[in-house]
Amino acid sequence: MEVRYYLGRVPSALHAWLLSRRWFPLFRRFRGGRDWTYDACRFAGTRDFVTVFDVGANRGTVSLSLARFFPEAAIHAFEPVAATYAGLRRACSARPRIFAHQLALADAPGEVLMETRACSELNSLRFDAPAAASLSMERVAVTTLSAFCTREKIAAIDLLKVDAQGFDLAVIRGGESLLRAGLVPFIVAEGGLQPDDTTNQPFLPLNAYLVAEGYRLAGIYEQLNYGPRLRYLGCFNALYLHPAALEARFPSARPPQS
Repeated sequence: MEVRYYLGRVPSALHAWLLSRRWFPLFRRFRGGRDWTYDACRFAGTRDFVTVFDVGANRGTVSLSLARFFPEAAIHAFEPVAATYAGLRRACSARPRIFAHQLALADAPGEVLMETRACSELNSLRFDAPAAASLSMERVAVTTLSAFCTREKIAAIDLLKVDAQGFDLAVIRGGESLLRAGLVPFIVAEGGLQPDDTTNQPFLPLNAYLVAEGYRLAGIYEQLNYGPRLRYLGCFNALYLHPAALEARFPSARPPQS
């Protein structure tokens, strides 16, 4: 099973490597839904992103992928749990453009007790799973997107990726002033569809909030199915873009004049 699993990952890894190469064209007409990072570059008309946020970075897998796509960008990776944060720092130590922050993001600043899990990918500020799945409680520092950007003098976030295990909407709401100022053209967040799912952000309120803020759903990626014969769609990553913010931030995204 292990051999088949890793062999199965080879085509995906090669595909991701190819799309991340700067010499690979950003096709205007391309079957989207394969890689949200590449699609964001296509829609922007450039790979020259300046600032990228990875909220819920865990041990840095996505941060490293973002660094391959955007080698000149400042990538801010957020992970609040001490042991996981240490793993993030180790994984990204050779990438000077990845800045790791031992912080949680939400819609209000402060400190909270967070349940840590045996699987660090399941750590969340919102978690309704049985307590038996918890390893311990850890006090973590919390800030908001807006407060962090003000403190660090970050003018805009070209791409905001959020994977906060059910807390994604609270993270995004914490940057509401940035969204309304047109300073976040792209948002990637995880959406869950099943009513009994307590580990993912419910998709419907996430979509309703972002649409009300002027965003449009641009693509669905990395669908996770489960159940007998994998017949249920559990969750996926959703890419949103704000048309006005996109064209203001990236002139290359503007449609050609007729």
